[in-house]
Amino acid sequence: MKTLKLSVALMLLGTLAIADTVDEQITEIQNAAPQERVQLMNQLKKDLSTLGEEDRVQVMNKLRIKMQTDGEGVHELQTQSRERSRLNQMQETQNMQRAQNMQQHQTASQAMQQGLSSGGVANKFMGRK
Repeated sequence: MKTLKLSVALMLLGTLAIADTVDEQITEIQNAAPQERVQLMNQLKKDLSTLGEEDRVQVMNKLRIKMQTDGEGVHELQTQSRERSRLNQMQETQNMQRAQNMQQHQTASQAMQQGLSSGGVANKFMGRK
């Protein structure tokens, strides 16, 4: 009976120690460079294979939750980037429209000035000879 209690206590301690290690591994994976992330993930998989089924499921759920949380942050960054890009495109379009309007006004004013100075174009334009 004592050995059973001792075994259960050791298993619980082992599970808690592994859980702490897994948390540390997850944090390392999140902060690692892409190539190193693959190696760390493989090591985590090896460690998971030594756990019991319930512990493995708990660790995998933890990993899934942490990775989804990071994924949401990435999603927010991507959304912000798209919004900035759209705003920049809108500003460029507005600037181009302003430039075109200015160019049209300048062309119209030059034509009017040339017509007034020569007299002929303005008279022909207004129906006069």
